[in-house]
Amino acid sequence: MYLRAKDGRVYQPALHSGKRSIESRNLNHAGLTKTRYVIGEKGVFKQGGTLKSELAGKINDRIQAGIRRDYHKGMDRVRRDVAKSGGRAGVGARLRAIGHGFQRALRSDLTRSSLRKHENWRKAGAIESVAVRATAWVQQTRERVELVKELKDQAGSLDKADGARKVLHIHDEASQSGLKEFTDVMSRTEREGARTVFLGDRNQHQSVEAGKAFEQAQKHLPMNELTDIRRQKTEEAKGIVKDVLEGRHGEALARPAVEIRGEQDKAREKWEGRELSEKDRQAMRAEMRGAARADNQRVVERIAKDYAALSQGERGKTAILTSTNADRRSINDAVREQLKAKGELGRGKEFAVLEKKDMGEAERRASAYERGDVVKFTSAHRALNVEKGAEGRIVGKDDRANRVSVELDGRRVVQMRGDLKGVEASREVKREFAEGDKITFSKNDRETGFKNGDQGKVLEIRDKSLVVEMNGERRTVDLEKYRNIDHGYAMTSIKAQGQTVDRAMIHHNTESGRHGDRETYVNVTRARMGVKVYTQDVEKAKRQAGFKMDKETARPEREDPRQERKEERRSVEREAPERKQAEKEATGSGKSKAGKEKEDELEFGAGR
Repeated sequence: MYLRAKDGRVYQPALHSGKRSIESRNLNHAGLTKTRYVIGEKGVFKQGGTLKSELAGKINDRIQAGIRRDYHKGMDRVRRDVAKSGGRAGVGARLRAIGHGFQRALRSDLTRSSLRKHENWRKAGAIESVAVRATAWVQQTRERVELVKELKDQAGSLDKADGARKVLHIHDEASQSGLKEFTDVMSRTEREGARTVFLGDRNQHQSVEAGKAFEQAQKHLPMNELTDIRRQKTEEAKGIVKDVLEGRHGEALARPAVEIRGEQDKAREKWEGRELSEKDRQAMRAEMRGAARADNQRVVERIAKDYAALSQGERGKTAILTSTNADRRSINDAVREQLKAKGELGRGKEFAVLEKKDMGEAERRASAYERGDVVKFTSAHRALNVEKGAEGRIVGKDDRANRVSVELDGRRVVQMRGDLKGVEASREVKREFAEGDKITFSKNDRETGFKNGDQGKVLEIRDKSLVVEMNGERRTVDLEKYRNIDHGYAMTSIKAQGQTVDRAMIHHNTESGRHGDRETYVNVTRARMGVKVYTQDVEKAKRQAGFKMDKETARPEREDPRQERKEERRSVEREAPERKQAEKEATGSGKSKAGKEKEDELEFGAGR
């Protein structure tokens, strides 16, 4: 089958090429090794089957890819030189081309000969060959069917684009798009003959998934930039945003800060001025961290009290922002206690709801699952005989074999790989909801019409459902069909990106979360009129606010306390020696002020 474009080109050669190789996981090795089959003129050959042979094959493939890459780079240089000389290939260019080809062949042959005996290539048996050819034919047929459908859709889109139809896609919050999502949007744009505008801010949170596609695309795509401060309406709010834009993150955070540190001051007074042994230092660190956590609880209570003191209209225009889900839940609970005390929450009931487990590609292993987790298959898996949309519960796992046991419909149990794609995992938790509660939705669902980020107010509690007011309409949330809800008084900084409110109450827990310049930027730019920061240690929060958080891994938001401690130690060690000498004071140990602060940070539990 051919599809001919207007310029006479014919698509698609892949429709007529045969599938020459397939791979099969070895069940006797728990799926950890693969056997590769290659269909040739002299029969079917196979390679792998053991960790040694598979490793040798991968090394050979990587080396061969590097050889091909070097060859193409060299030939590209030859072509550029030929183009500069008017298209005439001189003797030098021809000799270099021959040399690149000879070098490629020599390197390739030497590598293959040295690794061939370790790759374990051998000819497949007659029955095995028939099975391999049949499997290759099935896979080839399936791929061709999908390709034909894609080409038909592309041809139909191009035909429509030839008329009056023009398509423009708007991709908002593009900075949070992973490489795969960004590439999918670009591919769809090309297929439809459309155009796409990517909207985002490279200073805000980056994607949870792998890649920095939005930042990289700006180097190659035409770009327009807004430089004026548009959202903020007061001089105070504009001044804070200006500080952040000019790199003064600490000053921006400290301007509107409320500090509560009573327990830390008590602990510091207890240990100050004493000669400390190593055992004493360890005890002091533990006590200071405990004091900081206790102060953080007071901070959470202060936020809840200030929020509850607002009128209902003001609360609807105010956002509470924090760094971690643990702090978000604590603030939600504290706010609900305040509203209950004021009589604003009515009859309540406890429901089992789902809390999504964030697993990037790197973390998707059997060890990331727990017994009782609820999983939903977002795509069909024929090998498991599981349809798209099926739900199940984790009833067992084997971390070593990377296998997870899923019970479907309370009867059938299937064994799936821990790194299987097309699976969403959630933990089941208990939440009390009351009449008057503010709730938030955390998952898109076409069947019910609810979307991730939607919010509502509970009007009525029923046996297995909630009646909620959303945008002036009454909606019923059937908790047997949709359970991805939670209290909506506080939200994480990542969740808040893209939202606009009149006022923001920012919770900065110096002992939890992974704070940095991107979080600070997002938090202080949400509000039109003003922000207020609540923390247990302003000086420490100022240092944390400016940490560079450029992404290096798939999940920069992981709550890891060790990284920040290392960064704080480095920041202290970079202080100028003359400043240390100038600020030297009597501390009982002959240390400078900066040196004592460094010791305090190390001993009093800096970071998280």
